[in-house]
Amino acid sequence: MEVVMQTENAFGPTILAFRRTFVGVQVARLLMLLPEQVSARYADKHPELSRTEVQARHCEMVRFLFVAATHEGDLTPSPVVDEVWHNFVLFTKLYAPWCNEHLLGVMVHHDPCIGLRSTEEAASSLQTAELMQSLGGDAEFWPVVMSERPCGSSTCKKLV
Repeated sequence: MEVVMQTENAFGPTILAFRRTFVGVQVARLLMLLPEQVSARYADKHPELSRTEVQARHCEMVRFLFVAATHEGDLTPSPVVDEVWHNFVLFTKLYAPWCNEHLLGVMVHHDPCIGLRSTEEAASSLQTAELMQSLGGDAEFWPVVMSERPCGSSTCKKLV
């Protein structure tokens, strides 16, 4: 997790700020390239959400997918981001080419967990939340808490 680790030299905070800005620019670009059907279906399934709230959820999903595609190791989405990602994955004919074209040729696979979350999965959720917040993720969607709730999230696996 080189992104979150502070370095001993004077450039550490500058590098982290640059990475945060770079990820933010990529998220904005990827959000514009997200197929309209994906957010339209999600909005239809969640009439209680405003357009702004739907867009914010998709923004965090796109941030997660970009970071997952460029990060070493597996990451665990928050429950809200996982739900939005599920919606996108259902559009298989759109999802696979979108990953290939816009995530540097990396296919981010959804790997659901089954049953209660283990301590390892909870730790992965915590590490992912810290990483996402350090890269500009909204704390509302990336709570830094450990819980032993039934599994509602998953991990991602990359296929290059």
